[in-house]
Amino acid sequence: MADTSYALVIEVESASKALLDSLERLGKNAGGEYVVDFRVGVAVEGDTLWSKFAKAEVNIDKTTGVRAREIVVMHSLGAAFRDAHVALHFGIPDAGAVKFSLMDMQGRIVKAFDLGKRAAGEYSETVAAEEIARGRYIGVLQLNGRVTDKVMLLKK
Repeated sequence: MADTSYALVIEVESASKALLDSLERLGKNAGGEYVVDFRVGVAVEGDTLWSKFAKAEVNIDKTTGVRAREIVVMHSLGAAFRDAHVALHFGIPDAGAVKFSLMDMQGRIVKAFDLGKRAAGEYSETVAAEEIARGRYIGVLQLNGRVTDKVMLLKK
């Protein structure tokens, strides 16, 4: 029988933590709209599995208190093999440099693509992936140092 003990943890990015600390010091004098970057993890047997980063938009009204208005996933990735190409669909909430890599299951980079600087928005794109052997791969999308991935299967 497996050990089912676990703990849920939240990690707040350092700039967001500093913001929350300053708001706590202000107490009832705090007010305004703020964005907090965070991710949620599940700690199991000394290892933590992390979610993608998300943003919580928080509105602090001095009369009614705190309300979280929206949570936005940091970036999303849809990727699938199409013949000798990889079809990508991704959404990014902030402008930045975007890179996509194909890794084998041993963590080796098989192909790397610099997708350039992009504005916030949704994108669909196809990248060449010829000479890739049949098997399972991990597609990795990088934006401003943040990473999301998708496991893909190439059936030839």
